Amino acid sequence: KRVHLYVFTLSGDEFKVRRELNCAGLEWWSLGALQIIPVNRKVIRTAPQHNISRMRPGLSSPLNYVRFHMSELLPRRVEKLLYVDVDAVFHADVASWWDSVPPA
Repeated sequence: KRVHLYVFTLSGDEFKVRRELNCAGLEWWSLGALQIIPVNRKVIRTAPQHNISRMRPGLSSPLNYVRFHMSELLPRRVEKLLYVDVDAVFHADVASWWDSVPPA
């Protein structure tokens, strides 16, 4: 498969994510194109950037800092990555850009 989607969620919330995906009509997650990766709160909370949340309480969720730990959390077979935040919108196909970026 050309595209794999990885959804990060807090450890213990995997079932909730699957339920939400099913409610949204995204049952294809069971085919292996989408992998739900549980994130341990303690691992993320030990990161230096987590101290920012003391100044900005709205950033207190460990999931706000997952992007800094993706190399540790993603499977080793991932050679390149397009990080898309939850509020991003694409107005065009990104496939040509994706194809032009060499793997790491």
